Amino acid sequence: VRDQTPKMGDVKVSLLTQNMNVHYFVPHSYNNRESRVKGLISILNQFDLICLQEIFTFNLFGIGTELRSEIIKSWEHHSAVSKAAPFLQQDTGLVILSKYPILESKTIFYNDRNPKEMFSKKGALRAKIKFGDNDEDYFYIITTHLDAHVPHIRAKQLKQLMEELANPVISERVVLVGDFNVHCPSLAAKEDQKTEYAGLLQVLDPLQDLRQAGNIESEPTYQDGNPCLDYIFLRNTECDFNSFTVNKNWKDSEGISISDHYGLSVDLLLKR
Repeated sequence: VRDQTPKMGDVKVSLLTQNMNVHYFVPHSYNNRESRVKGLISILNQFDLICLQEIFTFNLFGIGTELRSEIIKSWEHHSAVSKAAPFLQQDTGLVILSKYPILESKTIFYNDRNPKEMFSKKGALRAKIKFGDNDEDYFYIITTHLDAHVPHIRAKQLKQLMEELANPVISERVVLVGDFNVHCPSLAAKEDQKTEYAGLLQVLDPLQDLRQAGNIESEPTYQDGNPCLDYIFLRNTECDFNSFTVNKNWKDSEGISISDHYGLSVDLLLKR
């Protein structure tokens, strides 16, 4: 990962990753989902590429599909969504929105999950994004949301992500984002949290943590307890580190934060 300002011929792609906390069966997904989604829609056009987590649907009576459809319809560009979960299961909750064409996409469901998430088929979503006219003008974006409870399950999920989505394209430009539920070491309260982060870097190698590569100080990305749980990882992809932002001030029409997570944004610099 190299930091530089845009040069002639570079394509600047503004990226946002945002966990939206749109659940239907957990108490911490507060009730103003519709208003918060409208707050999200109001800021989407600031970005070229958006990766959303926790825009869940549940495979029973179309629960959640209306809000997800509202987001995609308002976008008016390209989108990729998680494939449907089995009956009586919640899907990955992952959505990719792009102003650039999406050539293909792939969903995986994680094989390992905690019993507390027995009705949730968490996983990862990969999309191939075309940003120029030449055959080689593309990159891969992967978004994920890992188990919220147990480190050893998160480790297994990461290994599956690498084996099935990242490693097959690791020689290309790859960007991995999402809610990893792993604490940044500088804000971690416990030693085992710091150890888990080190293990995360080992599993994801050669992908690099953008903050670490750019020597960027970690900030909280989650309001409850102020941990840092959301990340951007890069491989063969340059960015403007100075553009990296933890977006803490987005509100809905009622003045409530659009999510309990803060969105991360950065400008990718892609050479044609």
